[in-house]
Amino acid sequence: MSTRQYAGLVDEWVGAIGLRREDYGTHSLRRTKASIIYTATGNLRAVQIHTSAWKSKMR
Repeated sequence: MSTRQYAGLVDEWVGAIGLRREDYGTHSLRRTKASIIYTATGNLRAVQIHTSAWKSKMR
């Protein structure tokens, strides 16, 4: 799946649940995932590992 296809899906999902499409995108989901990991584990290193893995997959 391309980045553009993924962004289109996120846009559809956000609209489908009644949220403003302008307020959400693929980047905001990455931030949300990082804060969920930190809240659940209290482990900043786990967040760093996951976010660096996401960056390397996007390249």
